[in-house]
Amino acid sequence: MSPSKFAPKFKRLLDFVAHSGEFARHAAFIARDCLRSYVIDSKGKEHIVQFAKENWWLADNVSLTEGRPSQYFIDSIEDSDVLLIDPTSHEGLVEKIPGYTEVQHR
Repeated sequence: MSPSKFAPKFKRLLDFVAHSGEFARHAAFIARDCLRSYVIDSKGKEHIVQFAKENWWLADNVSLTEGRPSQYFIDSIEDSDVLLIDPTSHEGLVEKIPGYTEVQHR
């Protein structure tokens, strides 16, 4: 697995990583600052589903794994550095790095 599988991106405030209705193509690792995922209801109101801070992953796993259009918008809430990775490359990480998917409890 080559580190070149990651695509580094700088996202400015409110830059989109994903749009509702589109097919998710990447998972995002947040290297600096914060992203959010949210839905917009029929009245135009935003409903935050998750905030993802530094060193967290954020993705629409259903869209990535099942090939369905995403129901989420994902954008930056601050100027952020993210690493994007496609599902095939991410699965390679899971297979090659022992303990990668284990939940850490402190």
